[in-house]
Amino acid sequence: CTAFTLTGAAHSYLPVFSPSKSLELIEQYNITVTMMAPTMIIMCLSDGSFGKYDTSRMRMMLYGSSPMAAEWVQKSIEGFQGTEIVQGYGLTETSPILTFLDWEDHKGAIETGKTEILRAAGRPVVGLSMRITDDNGDEVPLGEAGEVTVKGPQVSMGYLNRPEENAKSFRNGWFHTGDVGRMDEEGIMYLLDRKKDMIVSGGENIYTSEVEAALYQHPDVQECAVIGVPDKTFGEALFAVIVTSPGSTLTQTEAINHCRDRIGGFKIPRQMDFVKEMPKSAMGKILKNELRRIYGSITD
Repeated sequence: CTAFTLTGAAHSYLPVFSPSKSLELIEQYNITVTMMAPTMIIMCLSDGSFGKYDTSRMRMMLYGSSPMAAEWVQKSIEGFQGTEIVQGYGLTETSPILTFLDWEDHKGAIETGKTEILRAAGRPVVGLSMRITDDNGDEVPLGEAGEVTVKGPQVSMGYLNRPEENAKSFRNGWFHTGDVGRMDEEGIMYLLDRKKDMIVSGGENIYTSEVEAALYQHPDVQECAVIGVPDKTFGEALFAVIVTSPGSTLTQTEAINHCRDRIGGFKIPRQMDFVKEMPKSAMGKILKNELRRIYGSITD
């Protein structure tokens, strides 16, 4: 937002997100750049008012907080014609962008059908140093999972008057994000999970983003979130909360069968709830803490 302000751009904000109102403002103010969470984009594309408003002035749509399923990336490209779709990953402490998955990546993935890259957070921005480290702060081998740690001019020096949190997050010049990721041989970072969201079931580490990506490949899944719930046998079990597309009759059995050819059997949620809407933050991010509060007492 600061960069746009410095170049003389005007801003338009909504106090509460509404897909129809967002589309209306895009037309009314000739919006050229917008930033949304994937859930917001999906809601716009699924809203009955989509197509009613002129969005042809749009040039860039930046999304973040999570990857977007290939199906919805394609629908975004088709629905917002002439708009470049890009993804950014970052945190408040990093001002905020750390990595960027650009338009060529998105367009190429859809054109070639090689959509794996759409699960990536992207490449580190210029001037940023990024490492994937183990619990001791040592860099892990390429391709292995670990905590995303960064340093650079855009990274905060620390929290004000919070010495314990500073000691935990800011160590030896590196900021420890609390996110789990891996880096491939091309320098592209794949975000796997928040450390606190990772599920340990029967001694296996399960990254919820992988399970959610499999569920999102079903055309009737509009939104989903996977959490861990107590399990007497395995310690934790996977529980999926799903919002289906309007008119869908998707069942739990169908969702489970859909996952069988996409992920290992131990990663498939055996418990699910189909809901009309998810609890979300003001930025449109699904609140897993709230889901854990709602479903945390469920045991298998």
